[in-house]
Amino acid sequence: HVRTRYILAPAFDLQRALRQRLLGVKYWEKETEARKIMFAGYDSLEHSSWESIKEILTIKAKERQDAATAHDEELQRNEREDLQSDQERAIERHRERQMRRKRKLQQLKAEELPEEVAEKEAVDRLKKAKEDMERDVPYDELQSRLVARKELYDALENLSECAQKARAAREGKMTERAINKDAEAKTDELLMTKEGQKRLKYEVQVQYGQELLHKWSDGNRFQAALAPLFQPPDEEMVPLATTVAVAVVPQSSLAAAREAARTVILDEHREECREEAIEKLEQKKRDQIQQFAKMFEEFEGEYGTVNTKWERLWDNASYAKYWYNWESGATEWTRPAICHKCDEFIDPMDVKCFSCDAPRTRANMELYSGISAAQFKAKRMAEEEEDEDSVYTS
Repeated sequence: HVRTRYILAPAFDLQRALRQRLLGVKYWEKETEARKIMFAGYDSLEHSSWESIKEILTIKAKERQDAATAHDEELQRNEREDLQSDQERAIERHRERQMRRKRKLQQLKAEELPEEVAEKEAVDRLKKAKEDMERDVPYDELQSRLVARKELYDALENLSECAQKARAAREGKMTERAINKDAEAKTDELLMTKEGQKRLKYEVQVQYGQELLHKWSDGNRFQAALAPLFQPPDEEMVPLATTVAVAVVPQSSLAAAREAARTVILDEHREECREEAIEKLEQKKRDQIQQFAKMFEEFEGEYGTVNTKWERLWDNASYAKYWYNWESGATEWTRPAICHKCDEFIDPMDVKCFSCDAPRTRANMELYSGISAAQFKAKRMAEEEEDEDSVYTS
């Protein structure tokens, strides 16, 4: 045994060295324990080698199944965690959007002009007045209807004045933004293009040439003699001396000229933006005037003029609306066409008010029951033809 031990000593030394160098001694001790468990039956002579192999394969299959199950569970767990993370991120993004919207509203409210606040209050006042006018009231509350009518047109007139003041106040902000932020953005956008870089280069040469012209004109004799070389022959040409000077001087020497050149381009854009802003503001002013003229016309068509004697009332007995002239006592159970000029009743068959010769308004044309314009023209032509025939016969 001693001799055998010495004979196998190199093999054991090699085994020990391999264990130390490959994965470590603890790993191989662990594998040895696992091997004892797997080959326990074979080592104890309870199983044959084939039975031991089958047992090992069964153990390995179970280990693979357990690993696959653990892997699936890990995937499901990761999927749930990813889903939860996505939901949390979505909630956080929604919260951030809400906060940005809230800050934006607060900023807009802080920047809101007093005239704009008055305009909003005037709009709310007009809405309330319209609600009061649309309410059905009986004859006993006729006085409240007269008060509501006056309030309606006072609110409309107040809204018109507040809207004009708010528009005038916004004009200053829009013009200021146009000649500052909009012009700056337009200049930066231009300078990012080839055309803009070419324009900037030209302006830098012009500005630097002017700088050298003034500087050398006040310099020594040699500089004074060369100064005319920087004088441009016309407004749009750059002298050759200026082009050469710009090409050879360090870029740091062109900083002032470059800033002056950008200012020239910026001033042009400011003037363009100012003219565009003025044009847009004039168009908004015209649109506002047309809007309120149309609004006044619609109000007169829907509720009658501010001084009309006709009021829409409610009859509880017949459970229906009717129109009552509180000055003459006249009553109409269908909506009458009332002249917007003289406040007289227009017959449904009349094409205009024959009391003051005023044409029907758009609202009153909807209540017209007579012949159409084409029929009216055809009738007039037929009458003229009859007149001509009677003259010819006579």
